[in-house]
Amino acid sequence: MVDNEPTGIALNTNAVLPPLPFTYIKTDDRSRAQIRDVGALFQAENEPQRVRTEEEILAGVRRKKEGQNWYTDEYWRKKGTPQEQIDIYLNGRTITVYNYNKETPFTDEHLARAIGVFQKIAASFPQILDKIQWVLIDDMAEPSLFGDPEKYPANGKFMEQQKAFKMYPRGMSFAPHRISAVSNFEGTLGHELAHSLEGEFKVEWNKMC
Repeated sequence: MVDNEPTGIALNTNAVLPPLPFTYIKTDDRSRAQIRDVGALFQAENEPQRVRTEEEILAGVRRKKEGQNWYTDEYWRKKGTPQEQIDIYLNGRTITVYNYNKETPFTDEHLARAIGVFQKIAASFPQILDKIQWVLIDDMAEPSLFGDPEKYPANGKFMEQQKAFKMYPRGMSFAPHRISAVSNFEGTLGHELAHSLEGEFKVEWNKMC
């Protein structure tokens, strides 16, 4: 092997992605169907109502199926092999960090602080370790939801269905979080983890409103 030669095989983002091992077959048997498409009728603005084509229905089913797991989503597949993979072991669970950001390594300090956040939250809410399996460090930033990337930056996004959340480049910073007692990295991690618990408290919160 040549010195400094990168290991692993990265997908060329300009190439056609290899097909996933899914075969899509239309069936009218509801007991066999994994995904049901009930939106056969489509009506765009200023267009007459029409029935969607087979290709349109298949495209919608494909998006649903391949979006069930983050690693079958084309967004992540195009990124190829991550720069780093780190496994965090807590209370018999494994949480895997995949870092796709070439500019920002997941350092020992990131690891130590991440373990600290997980331990603090799991001490009161141990079920959180069943709700999260992957931390995905993205190399792309998202626009601010409030239009001000300096005051309200996009740090991360919880992905409930995939038991994952992605952290944007800004979220990796050790600069003070908006809650200044912690770093932006720890604050983002804690914030996104809390999203995995919010469903358990909706009834109580609604009573308080």
